[in-house]
Amino acid sequence: MDESSGGTRILVVVPDAPIRQSILFVLETEGFGVLFLENLPEAASADPGFDCAVVDEDAIRSLPGGWNRLRGTGMPLVLLVDRLGDGAVDGVRSVRKPLLGSALVEAIRTSLGEGRRPPNGAAT
Repeated sequence: MDESSGGTRILVVVPDAPIRQSILFVLETEGFGVLFLENLPEAASADPGFDCAVVDEDAIRSLPGGWNRLRGTGMPLVLLVDRLGDGAVDGVRSVRKPLLGSALVEAIRTSLGEGRRPPNGAAT
């Protein structure tokens, strides 16, 4: 688990180390605070400390029921995809790997604007 400091806190769950490093560079350059995990945690829950989650589709596959738990957090989500088509997951922004850069930053900002959680981290 790696963490950097910054204003808006983004949870990033990506198993591939080179992609994690690329995302770290992009998000820190934009002033985001980043917490990295290699795998989706068993107990994915709403953490009021995170403003958005960026999750690789490969990390979701690694945990049975992971997608439902992640969606249940109420946190704005950005899905990194290479197998699924863009827009394949209803209501979630997707960004095609490996070309992330500005597309990832734009997806995070859009998700933050559309998916702000109500007070106390309750899902809408």
